[in-house]
This record gives sequence, structure tokens and C-alpha cells, in this order.
Amino acid sequence: MTNLLIKPRVFITGTMAYGPITDDSDIDIVLIGDIDAEEPEFDDTKNFREFLESLNIDIHDNKVDNRNYRGYTFTIPGMKTKRKIQIIFAYGEDDFLAWQYATKQMKKINPILDKGERVKAFQRFKSKYEEVLKHDYH
Repeated sequence: MTNLLIKPRVFITGTMAYGPITDDSDIDIVLIGDIDAEEPEFDDTKNFREFLESLNIDIHDNKVDNRNYRGYTFTIPGMKTKRKIQIIFAYGEDDFLAWQYATKQMKKINPILDKGERVKAFQRFKSKYEEVLKHDYH
């Protein structure tokens, strides 16, 4: 029997993954994909969005707070929690791995209470990973 290793193509990031969780914390989910993909059947984000729409879930496109990513936000009607769910598009394997690396690094440090400082720390980890990639390609 052959064991297959399947790489996860989705994971949770943000304060739900590394803290601190507050009443305002949303659920941040990273997916590989491109909203302008030429072959949408291979685009996880488009497929996931279509699945949510098939459940009549109201989706809000967003690019807010000058964040450097694109995605959409939704809430699930009838759930006890009113937490927003934020879908983040990772554009290809390298971007996905950078998000994953930064999330893992944030889990290793003490939770940062100030949101602005937390975002800066995350971006530093993500940039560090991207710099390593640049050097590996040259």
C-alpha cells in the first residue's frame, strides 16, 4: 500500500491561530488561488466562494485597511457566533508558504496585544520568508 502525502491547501491564520483572541477576532482562512484564474476549476478560492454562494451565504468583497492582500468576508447565518470569516487569497505556492511560515513564527512568540504591532510582526516574518525565496531563485 502506498502512502500519499497530501499538502493542505488551506489553513487558519490571524489571532485565531496565534492569539490573542478577542471579541472582535475574526476567523482568517488562507487559500491558494487567483480570482482571475484562467482555469477556475483549479482555483480553490473560486470553488470555495461558489460553494458558499450555493448555500445562500452573503459574501462581501473587500480590500480594506490598505491590507496587501485580497479576499472576501462573510458570516454564516444562524450560527451562535457572529464572528466574521475572512478568506485570504494566496497567489500561488510561494505566497501560500509565506503566509504559512509567518503564521508558524507568530505561534512561537508571546501574543502581541496591540493590533498594529501584531500586523507589523506578521509582515516582518512574511517578508523574511519572501527574501529567502528571492535569494534561492538567484
